[in-house]
Amino acid sequence: MKDSFAFAAGGVRALENSLLTRAFFFTLADADEGERRRLLADRGFTGFEKSADPDEALSGRMEAVYEELLTYLPDGSILDFCLLPNDYHNLKVALKGLIRGGERKSLYRRPALYDPALLREPLSAKDWDALPPFLREDAREGYEILTQTGNGQQLDLELDRRCLLAVLEAGKKAGDLARAYTEKFVLYTDLRVALRLSRQTPGRR
Repeated sequence: MKDSFAFAAGGVRALENSLLTRAFFFTLADADEGERRRLLADRGFTGFEKSADPDEALSGRMEAVYEELLTYLPDGSILDFCLLPNDYHNLKVALKGLIRGGERKSLYRRPALYDPALLREPLSAKDWDALPPFLREDAREGYEILTQTGNGQQLDLELDRRCLLAVLEAGKKAGDLARAYTEKFVLYTDLRVALRLSRQTPGRR
């Protein structure tokens, strides 16, 4: 029963009750801080009962939803393509924190395939083999970029490129629907980058 499509569909549909609608956003905008937390907690965002930091509270909600979805999947790796952008974001945060001093734990995103709290030690020791296989070479390359150039933007561009390639590969492994989604995701991401760069071109607005 638990592995049936009907059971999974019903469980996911039940999660829709916690989605934030347009009307609910207007309600939040008119509420004071304490009322906002209560309203969000009533919708399943229990992180606001534990933390005053919105990023931490929302991150907790995302982790809870991900864990719930895993209970309906025979193979959790099907969702890897959804989490990879968080892993690459966390890698960038960890590398910049390592090189510039200090660790900005509040900037880490969860859920992720690899616990971001475990990134700093292998990066500090340049122990690439201690990292998961999908991050090893990219972590090494990112470290070299920052130590040799100190250019954070170059790091972002290179790891973003590698992230998109990893997302595409994970989408192919997850099936036709995931492959189609990841191809569109990469296309739209490339278009946003191209648009942003065009606006930075001298003489253009």
